[in-house]
Amino acid sequence: MDPIKPISILVVDDEVDVRQMFLQRYQKHVEAGTYSFHFAINGLEALERIKEFPEIGVVLLDLRMPELDGFGFLDRAKDLKIQHKTIIMTAYGDSMKIRSAMNRGAFDFLTKPLDFEDLDSTLARAVLDSISEGERRERLERLTREKEILRRYFSDDVAEKIMKLDNRDRMIGENHHATVLFMDIRNFTQISERLPPLQVAEFLNLLYPDIMELILGRSGSVNKLIGDAIVATFGVPFRTDKDALHALEAAIAIRDYVVRFNGLKPDFLRDFPIRIGIGITTGPVFAGNIGSFRRLEYTVIGDTVNTASRLQNLTKKAEVDILIDGATMREAGSPLQTREIRVRSIRGKTEKIDIYALMGMPSTRTGFTKF
Repeated sequence: MDPIKPISILVVDDEVDVRQMFLQRYQKHVEAGTYSFHFAINGLEALERIKEFPEIGVVLLDLRMPELDGFGFLDRAKDLKIQHKTIIMTAYGDSMKIRSAMNRGAFDFLTKPLDFEDLDSTLARAVLDSISEGERRERLERLTREKEILRRYFSDDVAEKIMKLDNRDRMIGENHHATVLFMDIRNFTQISERLPPLQVAEFLNLLYPDIMELILGRSGSVNKLIGDAIVATFGVPFRTDKDALHALEAAIAIRDYVVRFNGLKPDFLRDFPIRIGIGITTGPVFAGNIGSFRRLEYTVIGDTVNTASRLQNLTKKAEVDILIDGATMREAGSPLQTREIRVRSIRGKTEKIDIYALMGMPSTRTGFTKF
């Protein structure tokens, strides 16, 4: 999918501080790839810029300049049939001069010194008007597709926040403090050995949608589907003070859902009691795009993720469904029904961590979809 090109804007003014002012004002738009700016100090230079960059869609034009003023630029641009929207910037108080500029094809005007709110709204209108109907439709369709992709992995509110970011490049990679939930289906190897691949896929397609909704409904993000495992995060890319609590709520809801799933599962699963193990940890993670242009994936990595996987592996040995670390229990800040689990060590960990079995918590929300 090719990226949408930024709107090219030409600022024509001989004042020395204009370039810096515009780049500072619209820094986030430039970083996000929404706008790109070109600059000229008079009408002649502006015409050369437009020939060099024919994609320029909006021109912000001072009227009083040396060599070729704004009126001269408007006349020549009109003769050349150059397609762009011109916004006049002028300190002239003479309404006749403004009217003259408008009659020469100017889109709108701003008076100096510039009012930034007026500048923002006028520029936005000019940008919108400069985009062709086809391009406007393409941009809307692209935004819709991006939102749908985000909603596969993030809750609706998180997806909305990401779409509103001035610079979505932060999704490329950042360090976060997050809670990680690692869920695995027990005895999945036995199930996959005894069932045809099509029925294995049908089983996962029955189980996963509701589990993912239980995660997304608590502001979590589904980071990975690894065969019989789900990796979810709470606090990526936006942290709240309830991330750990939401992860625990999701874990309890998933456990309750699996119990109900066993009571309603299809006949081809009747010989297989479905059990899950969940490990939950809280700490630093790196979240961002990993891979190459051929295969790029937004994922989380770090010791916190690895430890969640290790705790999930311990659930079967500890004969419990959910294990959490001490950091998660402290950050949840809610009365929890827990039991401390004592182990000598965890594979891959040199430091000892506190481990607890999560038995329950008050007023947990649950959700279930019949099939």
